Amino acid sequence: MKKLTNVFVVDRSGSMESKAEEVRSGLKQALQEIKNDAIRDIPIATVGTILTQFSSHNDFEVTLNTVDSTSLDPEVANSYTTRGMTALYDAIHNTFALVPEGQDGVFVTIFTDGGENDSKEITNKALKELIEQKKGKNWVITFMGTSEADINNAVNLGISRGNTMSFANNARGVKGSMSKMSSMRATYTNASFHPGIYAQSVDLENLVAEDDKYQSVTKDVIDKTAELLKKKDKDDNGKTDTNL
Repeated sequence: MKKLTNVFVVDRSGSMESKAEEVRSGLKQALQEIKNDAIRDIPIATVGTILTQFSSHNDFEVTLNTVDSTSLDPEVANSYTTRGMTALYDAIHNTFALVPEGQDGVFVTIFTDGGENDSKEITNKALKELIEQKKGKNWVITFMGTSEADINNAVNLGISRGNTMSFANNARGVKGSMSKMSSMRATYTNASFHPGIYAQSVDLENLVAEDDKYQSVTKDVIDKTAELLKKKDKDDNGKTDTNL
């Protein structure tokens, strides 16, 4: 049986206050989807979930850490509250340490609205080495930030540019990015454990574009299926009228 861990590293610094409700809602949706997928995948995989929240260097919280997501409670997302600064590097480092060894896949989402400004435990050079090491162990690391500077910093840390995305620094932007986060995670999970869904392999270093492509294909399939069902229903009604 394969082992998969979903990881969320979520910024709760003071600047996130105006977007807090959207973060809670987005996390709750993501956790519910993970729970549903974990129940679906019981025969082939065990699915773990780790959610951490961070602000200043002395404010790091492990909100959720389970190796069995079938019983997780999405309501833990309601604990999200904002304060403090942004010890981003420390938070990434401390969260990575929580992931069990021997995973067949680890999907990480780092979510922040600002740059590093308060880490004390690890340097950017050491963090880059850690990220490169993890990427060689079946880890896919994604990053969501609010500016090009944030994205460039993530790339400089070793995160693939194709796995980064910027969002508008407002409530609407957070809502959209949270939805995209869930969609990318689902694409990764399906590509890793249900490859038959895809006509070809998925580029895990370019998940933002790959997810857009998958969602487009999925919409086409849904639309065509709906057309076929409408045609079948029309044909069936025609046969009924003839028999009358």
